[in-house]
Amino acid sequence: MGRQATSLESIHRFSALARPLDPAWPTNLAVLVLMPVAAAVLAVFGPGTPGLADTSRLWAAASGAGMVLGTWALARELAPDDQRAAFLAIALGIPALVLVPSASLVLLFTTLALARMVSRSVGLPARVLDGVAVLLLTGWSMASTRSLGVGLVAAAAFILDAVLPGGLRRQWGFAALCLALVGVLAVRQEGVTVSVASEPAFLVAQAAAAVVFLYIVLRARALRATGDVGAEPLSARRVRWGMSVALAMAIQAPLMGEGPAGTAVLIWASIVGVSVSGVTPPGSRPDGA
Repeated sequence: MGRQATSLESIHRFSALARPLDPAWPTNLAVLVLMPVAAAVLAVFGPGTPGLADTSRLWAAASGAGMVLGTWALARELAPDDQRAAFLAIALGIPALVLVPSASLVLLFTTLALARMVSRSVGLPARVLDGVAVLLLTGWSMASTRSLGVGLVAAAAFILDAVLPGGLRRQWGFAALCLALVGVLAVRQEGVTVSVASEPAFLVAQAAAAVVFLYIVLRARALRATGDVGAEPLSARRVRWGMSVALAMAIQAPLMGEGPAGTAVLIWASIVGVSVSGVTPPGSRPDGA
């Protein structure tokens, strides 16, 4: 345990967003087991043609493992006291990744990083290297989804981290850089366009999920979960804003993206997992990392 604590201290010197999976926690061990299971499922049912030499199958397997980690981790950020929600997110993420080839893992992990930066679930303010990493992720997501909205949401997240209690003044600079990326992409796309790029039924489902999730956001008050560093409970105010950042990122995809509308489907998997768990009887919700 002492060696592990020293390792975490070394990591946190450079990053306040890194949260390594500790297999000593049963829930973390379950995620580590589910990652290769999902990889196998996606290798069989994901896009591509059968064959071990088929790189598309290998990519589908890697995407399956990444989906498990990303949807689980994002749901943990959105509902720190509800472990069940995180596993519901995984259960929803598997069919989402099979059925929606345009699902973006980069967008999922960008959203995770932004939500974690705002909520400060690690218990530390973001380091400079964290800001650089999040900025690079934002640029990658904007390029891959061709969405100006990604940069706008990222800028808002940096501003929130600057103005909320314990805020960092340097986050204004990163917000400005995000807006600069928006300007660059707008020029390349010859202007800012807002259009509904999705099927009406899908938009109705998204709207319903958003309404339920907003109810969960407003209901999030006192939290039992503590940061990885220190024993202080997480700030409910920061967590609520982190939840709002994730919802904004999910909503912007079909409205401002010029790429496929399904890019944010894995974010929706986490949001719906949190929403479903939040409005159903709690039953047994194990505590844990």
